[in-house]
Amino acid sequence: GAFRGRGGRRDLGGGGGGKRGSWPAVVHVRRDFEPTLCFVPEAIVGPDGRTRLEIPLRDSITTWRLRLVASAADGATGIGTGSIRVTQPLHANPWVATHLTVGDQLEVPVSIRNETDDTFHAEVLASLQGGVELVGSETRTLSIPPHGTGAAVFAMRAVRPTDGRVRIDVRAGEHVDAIERVVYVRHDARDETETWHAALDGANAWRPDIPAASREHPTEYRLRVYTSPMATVIGGLDGLLTCPHG
Repeated sequence: GAFRGRGGRRDLGGGGGGKRGSWPAVVHVRRDFEPTLCFVPEAIVGPDGRTRLEIPLRDSITTWRLRLVASAADGATGIGTGSIRVTQPLHANPWVATHLTVGDQLEVPVSIRNETDDTFHAEVLASLQGGVELVGSETRTLSIPPHGTGAAVFAMRAVRPTDGRVRIDVRAGEHVDAIERVVYVRHDARDETETWHAALDGANAWRPDIPAASREHPTEYRLRVYTSPMATVIGGLDGLLTCPHG
């Protein structure tokens, strides 16, 4: 069958907002990095044995591996493989820790790739929102050789227990790219777990002493009811398999 994706080699318009100066005002920010491109459970072919699928590509700069399985009414089967390479002339890739604790401070290295035959003089801009903030300068400039890779390093700090966003914009002449990563920031606190057990029947009521939750000490409650001692044992084994640390 024929396959057509909306993507392939792309040059995404970039920049916009903040202190980006003359950067273009509209940009496609790359933020969709799901590991699976698509799953099509069924596609009926025509009399010529062909079908056409239109599948939007995600934002990853990568090579997608395709696997196709065909079956006929008489039971005959066949398997085919292929690939789709997605790239663009200029693209950035920041290495960002996905989980931080309030007070953490770390460096964010960013690799910038030049896929053309020309030397790029690139400007890189970092902007942070939510639970993280930038430490130091927000811009870097560097020269990237043809088909080469450059690097820029920024510093950030986790300041609030909420989701944060790290965005990197890069521009070299008419070529631009923008990419965004999500960071989850948690409280600077130690987890404490307390468990109560009780048997329930028609004559007795159970009222556990549960402390009130607060903003300073986030609390999560879980209630599990087992219908028999055997169900309790099975639930405990399931918990051990789910959390090997106990």
